[in-house]
Amino acid sequence: MPTEQAEVLVLKKTKLGETDLIVTCFADSGTQVRAVVKGGRKPGAKLGAHLELFSHSRVLLYKGSRLDTVTEAEVVEAHRDCLQDPEHTAAASVLAELLEFLSRDADADPRLFHLTDAAFHALGQTEIPGLKLLLAASLLKQASQSGFMPSLRTCVGCGSDVADGSDDGNGNIQAMGFDFEQGGVLCHECMRYGEEAHDDQGYESPVRAPRSASAVRNNGRHTGSSRGAHRWGSQPIPVIPIVSVTLDWLETMIRSKYVDLLPFANSDYQAIAEPCLNISREWVATHITRRLRSLDFFCSIS
Repeated sequence: MPTEQAEVLVLKKTKLGETDLIVTCFADSGTQVRAVVKGGRKPGAKLGAHLELFSHSRVLLYKGSRLDTVTEAEVVEAHRDCLQDPEHTAAASVLAELLEFLSRDADADPRLFHLTDAAFHALGQTEIPGLKLLLAASLLKQASQSGFMPSLRTCVGCGSDVADGSDDGNGNIQAMGFDFEQGGVLCHECMRYGEEAHDDQGYESPVRAPRSASAVRNNGRHTGSSRGAHRWGSQPIPVIPIVSVTLDWLETMIRSKYVDLLPFANSDYQAIAEPCLNISREWVATHITRRLRSLDFFCSIS
């Protein structure tokens, strides 16, 4: 069997026998690698020390029919700060779980390698209160890089430009919405149409009325009808109210480098993190059709 050299991010480790490990990694080529690390659980094992969770490592693989075997490994960046406490570990685990899912059945975009590597580094440099903001940005970046970028400046209902926000020109704020299933923002007119367009036969417009804003603030645990609950609570919520400042932040999170987001994560901007994380959480659940258990756990402890 041939050998292959690759740079990988370690996403998951599974016990194999008494002393061996199976590591699930994402390679810089965009492929998922599952490989045996023989003796990786032995005390002082050199290979295991170079393949810790979330680490960026350079490996030499002996290719197998089902599982590869790691014959050499060297750490490029350990990302040890992602393991400094339960909160950081939980946040990094969310990105690892999502990337593992995206690359499970087919090759993913190779750019996700450097994007996730940078995300691990940024999370390690962030204080606990800023993890939500960085995690929201990371989820949106991974989803967008995988082809699921939300429309934030063009209404998905009518195609009108909402770049000027929800001001009607007279200083009055008009309600906008965010439709997860249709793929982005709804202008005020489409929101109003969704609220009013019910005929005598009970027909409901495809642009549905929004649920209470508490569905966002309460981590998706809506206290009213289960019809409006977030996917991780019970059923998907199709539309939520949204304000222009939140749209601005979502766009900033997607388009900015992590180095530019770090000052906001470690400052007084955490108030915007909660709604943005809830939106990114539902966005991933709607379009990647995956409930991330690690994200549920992170939200339960943060």
